[in-house]
Amino acid sequence: MNWRDHIETNKNISAGKPVVKGTRLSVSFILELMGAGSSESVILASYPQLTQEDIRACLRYASEKMAHVENKSSIDDWIAGAHNDCEISRG
Repeated sequence: MNWRDHIETNKNISAGKPVVKGTRLSVSFILELMGAGSSESVILASYPQLTQEDIRACLRYASEKMAHVENKSSIDDWIAGAHNDCEISRG
């Protein structure tokens, strides 16, 4: 699944936060619901404009962004000279 088919950013919608396309429901809101214990079925029942693929796209989006942040941080540390004191693990 390509999350880009389901997630968009638009400076005129939710202050530019990533949202599910065609809605004002932000990725962070969906993740917060899931983190608070809401099941996929409860979210879908509460927000009928969402699909199962939309929810999964939110998870993929977050996963990809976290992987980018983690990799960038390790690379930045290495470039800054921290490579002398630490190892960079490869997934």
